[in-house]
Amino acid sequence: MVQESGHSQTRTGTTDRDAEQMLKRVAKLTPWGIMHHAQRHVAAAFTFAQKLSQADDLQDRMRIHSEHAKMHFDLFNERAKELSDAMAVASNLVGAVVSQLHVHKQQSDMERKSATRKASGGEGQTPSSNPGPPPETR
Repeated sequence: MVQESGHSQTRTGTTDRDAEQMLKRVAKLTPWGIMHHAQRHVAAAFTFAQKLSQADDLQDRMRIHSEHAKMHFDLFNERAKELSDAMAVASNLVGAVVSQLHVHKQQSDMERKSATRKASGGEGQTPSSNPGPPPETR
């Protein structure tokens, strides 16, 4: 069990696997991940040119072009999914930070109220309800 800000939570293998998968998805957004996609598109263009030069007739050319276009659409869909996953990760991270800020604010408010009650001499009493001895009269 791990103690974090007064709350206990159990770390499981699932949580660790989710974190690992999240890091892999985010790694695809780095310049190296972007270069990987660019290299795949360039390789596809060279393959397309090579196949097109070996085509015998118009029907072969149309089939090769169709395969090439489908491959680019598949690459585009793959990249869109990676970006969507990254946005989900960012959204979850922001949600977790906001949640922790709310918890911290609630704890601070509770501590402040507790300190005010102790300083006033007990619960339910305010400084005006405990006036002390009556003023002296002349």
